[in-house]
Amino acid sequence: MICASVYTCVKKGEQTKLQSGVLLLNFSTSFFIVIVLLYEIFFSSFPQLLPSVVVNVDPSILYSKREKTRMLEYLEENPWVKFRANTAIRSLGDRGKDFINAWITDDLGYKNYPYLSHEKHAVALLLGDSFAEGMGSPIDGTWASQLTKTGFPVYNLGVQGYAPIQMAGTLKSFGTNFDADYVFFGYTPGFEKRESQFVDIQTAKKNKVFTGGIESINNYMHEERTLHHWFKVTNATISMFKARLKYKMHFLANTKSVTLQNKSIFNIYRDETLMASDASFDPKTIEFQLTLKSILEVKKMASQQNSKMVLIVFPQRTLVYYEKTLGQPPPSSHYELALIRQLLEFCKQNAIEIIVLHSTFKDYADHLPINPPMTDLPYLEFDAHFSHKGNQMVANEIKKYLCREMPEKCKSKS
Repeated sequence: MICASVYTCVKKGEQTKLQSGVLLLNFSTSFFIVIVLLYEIFFSSFPQLLPSVVVNVDPSILYSKREKTRMLEYLEENPWVKFRANTAIRSLGDRGKDFINAWITDDLGYKNYPYLSHEKHAVALLLGDSFAEGMGSPIDGTWASQLTKTGFPVYNLGVQGYAPIQMAGTLKSFGTNFDADYVFFGYTPGFEKRESQFVDIQTAKKNKVFTGGIESINNYMHEERTLHHWFKVTNATISMFKARLKYKMHFLANTKSVTLQNKSIFNIYRDETLMASDASFDPKTIEFQLTLKSILEVKKMASQQNSKMVLIVFPQRTLVYYEKTLGQPPPSSHYELALIRQLLEFCKQNAIEIIVLHSTFKDYADHLPINPPMTDLPYLEFDAHFSHKGNQMVANEIKKYLCREMPEKCKSKS
């Protein structure tokens, strides 16, 4: 009898604990659901209060209407697509806390100080893709704006994702608005591959499919989006945390096999550096030949406008950080090094001035400590575009060139 009573008490105790556990689980689950609902309802009502890193994952969170945002305008002639004038442009995705995602175009639809679009003269017109545009930087932080601030006004016609053929079209369609001493052709190694999209120009125009950053915005604009998308804010927040976690795991994976003494911030770029080193450059490809054709077209147009064309080769992070990341110099067959040699020879044959910025960036990176402050790096932490420091370095090198070319003007700015 006593044993039975004890057994019954123990059994009741276990049941009580189980019931308490279930009750606690139900309460916790309900509390979590309520928090998520309140989070979703509050920030759906006041999306402007959300951190920009969340909005960047899904900019449609900010929309109050069902109409698709119109950041782009489509043209019948080359370059076929560009940003609309006086429009807020927002890059998509989480590109890191040091990446500036949003900015407003000027009266012509480009990334400049507003007053520049009304000036008749500029020291230089800048053609190019995102490295010319200054992607990831505020308007006053781009290297073109930094040059402008020093008294050498540069009108930036760069657009993220542009192929070389679109740069020629941009000069023809929009560069004639200015009287310029120079036309800078910004060359991003690897962007010659975008020419394949325009081998059949009529198809590209008809389908409205482009390349790079402007294509990601173009593609986003044509997605089916509605106002009533369940848990849009929550999903964007989860996606942002997943991206950040993936980055942290990537960092740990790249540093796990490295000794404590050799742990370096540059190890997080190991995979992309190795991947880039596997690529090989072939000067005979149709894409590269079309790129050279575009360069010659720009030179011809610049001459007709009494401007001098200068080719500026932007260094890429995978080559600049190569030795810092892998501990040895890159092979001479590296895609970017082979491309630079080819461009140097081409420019020599065609009497084109060329500025190769690789050595400036490499020498700077090689003298950095293994764990410098992020603000000292020439590229952004996540994204591979120029940081504030990188933009400063480009501006300084171009200013040196302009001072050699225009010594009197340079002295007057001292």
